[in-house]
Amino acid sequence: MDTHITPTICRICKENCGVLVRQAHEGDLRIMGNPDHPLSKGFICFRGQQFSDIRNHPERLSKPLLRQKGGWKPIPYEDAMDIMAEKFNRCRKMYGAQSVAFLKGEALKHQEIRGYMKHLAHAFGSPNYMSVGSLCHQSLAMGHGLTYGGIPKPDFQKIKSAVLWGTNVAVSSPRLFSRIRKAVKKGLKLVVVDP
Repeated sequence: MDTHITPTICRICKENCGVLVRQAHEGDLRIMGNPDHPLSKGFICFRGQQFSDIRNHPERLSKPLLRQKGGWKPIPYEDAMDIMAEKFNRCRKMYGAQSVAFLKGEALKHQEIRGYMKHLAHAFGSPNYMSVGSLCHQSLAMGHGLTYGGIPKPDFQKIKSAVLWGTNVAVSSPRLFSRIRKAVKKGLKLVVVDP
């Protein structure tokens, strides 16, 4: 069995923890925390831990499916791309490019595809690109950016109080959550506003 291990970073969230990807010759893939990463030091959250199981799951879709009268039929990628192009171009011709919206889901590797999807939408002529991030992260980034220039990185060694407003860092940012817990033990006053 030929196995290859590649150090990289996890792109599920903005914490970008260091991971080791072990790829076996048979296609099996495993993700582990990288103990040599300077920030995460081997930590990997439950989402990162589950990526291997999701990626290797026997029922995971691995090819395009076309719905027909008898159900779903696997088709080649080339056919799927031709069908999508024909439908997109028909919509553009009949209703204009702005009638098509490009929605990107938040899969486990969502950050990699963001640039490609935006480029595709703009090349098509549509300004309508969105993702789940349009509802949560983009509004967070815009609010911080318009208020004081960017998303802050709290210095928990110096601040005496912190407010968490409408966020669950225990799930969304586990390394940040760990830093907050340590700071609270050292006297940080924490206010949580949970709508």
